[in-house]
Amino acid sequence: MRLVPYDSFVIESPRPLPEVVEAVRKQIQAPVGFVWRWPRRHKLFSGSADASGFTLKPISRGWGDFRPVIRGRFEEQGATTLVRVRIALSALHICYLVGWCCLVGLMTTNLALRGELSWPWACVTFGGLALFGLLVMWLRFRHDAKRARRGLDIALGVPPPSTGDPGHDTSVEEGN
Repeated sequence: MRLVPYDSFVIESPRPLPEVVEAVRKQIQAPVGFVWRWPRRHKLFSGSADASGFTLKPISRGWGDFRPVIRGRFEEQGATTLVRVRIALSALHICYLVGWCCLVGLMTTNLALRGELSWPWACVTFGGLALFGLLVMWLRFRHDAKRARRGLDIALGVPPPSTGDPGHDTSVEEGN
């Protein structure tokens, strides 16, 4: 079981590879210097794409976004193109999670060593606070990954699902 969340899936596009690469490139914002606020009509992603694959980050829509890293590679299958995609947390967010666990561990150990908290309760407190931080990150990642996947579907020209089902009609799930 992996503690750090990620999502991987395959999208099948009926278009040839050059058209798919160009469709992804159209949704990438050109590099800009320091941006205090993006213009209203900005692209969906920042990053790069070429014939072998892409690395994208969704452009943040506000504070509190985890902005997952989207990596993908293209595979030609006759007239269609398969896009293998993996959405994961960035290294900065993994460091944040490790730092959160270290801070909670130091806090509970300090309280237990001073005698203000018994050792069993210190373990329960550490486990509870560490799991709370992981749960918050997991839920926020799921929300941001779903939004990034919708943006990627828009960039690739995949039609949205016709029902309220969160799955996709044209993508093949690989699972977590």
